[in-house]
Amino acid sequence: MLTDPVDRAVEFIQLFNRVENFLLHLVKPQKFPRFWQLVDDASVLSAAVRASSGDLKQFGNLRNAIVHDATYPSHIVAVPSSKLY
Repeated sequence: MLTDPVDRAVEFIQLFNRVENFLLHLVKPQKFPRFWQLVDDASVLSAAVRASSGDLKQFGNLRNAIVHDATYPSHIVAVPSSKLY
């Protein structure tokens, strides 16, 4: 298990990108959509995506918080965790 916040953030971004690529392959959009729109479009095609759409959109929010911070990757504004609150 990764304990360093930067390592966890990097792993999260890598996994997020894999999910995003899967959704893009499923939907085959004409142009690159916003992630939430991609999730909505994929939800029409997949019951698994539909069941997880809320979580996927939250992952998108976390991804944006991490990578759109001006100090990323040297400073992580949000650290992915497996803890549930």
